[in-house]
Amino acid sequence: MVGFLDSVRNPLREPDFSVWYDTTRHYLTANPQLYFKMFTDGRFKRQSLAESKRPEQHKVTLLFGAPQPEILEFSIDSIAPEEIITEYETKGRDTINYWLNVPSERLGDTLRGRVIYLKHDSVNSLVPDTAKLELFWKYFESKEEKKAREEEEKKKEKALKDSVEYIPPKVPNPFKVDFSRGELNPERPLTFTFAMPLTEVDTTAIELYYVGEVVDNQNQSGPMDRKGRASAPQMAADSTAVAEKEPELPKVDFTFEQDTANMKIWHLRSQWKPKSKYRMMIPAGAFRNVASQQNDTIKLDFNTFDLEKYGSVLVNVMGKRHDSRYVIYLRNEGGKVIDEVRHAHTGVYRFNYVQPGKVRVSVLEDNNDNGIWDTGNLIERRQPERTEPYVDERGEEIIEV
Repeated sequence: MVGFLDSVRNPLREPDFSVWYDTTRHYLTANPQLYFKMFTDGRFKRQSLAESKRPEQHKVTLLFGAPQPEILEFSIDSIAPEEIITEYETKGRDTINYWLNVPSERLGDTLRGRVIYLKHDSVNSLVPDTAKLELFWKYFESKEEKKAREEEEKKKEKALKDSVEYIPPKVPNPFKVDFSRGELNPERPLTFTFAMPLTEVDTTAIELYYVGEVVDNQNQSGPMDRKGRASAPQMAADSTAVAEKEPELPKVDFTFEQDTANMKIWHLRSQWKPKSKYRMMIPAGAFRNVASQQNDTIKLDFNTFDLEKYGSVLVNVMGKRHDSRYVIYLRNEGGKVIDEVRHAHTGVYRFNYVQPGKVRVSVLEDNNDNGIWDTGNLIERRQPERTEPYVDERGEEIIEV
């Protein structure tokens, strides 16, 4: 940990202070005259290519010894530059993924290429260096897959022997996507996380419907009688009667956008209504990734939060200057961030849909208005950005919601 002062201080001009012996800890104690913002200064790291690997058929990963590597050229034999998608996996960009947007048939077991980057030499000067790449990948069948394949082969042989039609099992779709499930915060988007970057997205094929307001009592099986009791469900008089057609639902406008920080994350945004039910329909083939894999049909019914079941926290910010910017953090009792407001200035900010319980509020003085906390730098003489917890008049940090 290090700390420094922004100005020169003369000890002779500092105010007097008292010294006393602490009988509990058994050493001399004094009132502090100077306060330092302590931080961990980043140590120097030599830049070099630490590792190159090919964890997936369409993915090449380079790991560097220091953050912010300067790549002058990256190339793979027989693959055009426009067919390579670059993904920075870490904040410091010391781990870089290169996705190969080409058909699997064009990718052999071994790929060769090169990367030219700036590397530290013996006197710690950055000079261009060329590293040759030889990247191997091959699919190996697992024990479980081998066992399942052998069982299917036995079933097929038995079917041929018995002159019975053999129906092979359905092959699972390798396309993988995970999305938000359960209730949705009306102030948040519906988030999709894909295993690989998408190369084609047909937003016109996505359909979003408003089903209606969520009924509090979901256990009622039929209409209500005059006394407010649930009556028995109405049965059709004729068992051959055709069921009523489901009423047509109103469509809802939305946007489907890629996350600015993670290219494998997409957000579906809409003007969600609280305490409401929605239905999303995505047909097969609406998404295609770098491996030319396509999605199966996706149908999702979900509800939005009921504001009456949650609390709200109001934060009144009074900035030092008219151009001061802050980040307001809402944390749980353990200190984990559950919500935040970036680029805040003087004004009132509201956190909605807060789970009942104990929370904390802290404020970051965001000097460069980048929305994140920045540490200090001793060489650049830059102090770390100040962050303080909210404390009420009783000296308590905990807020009851």
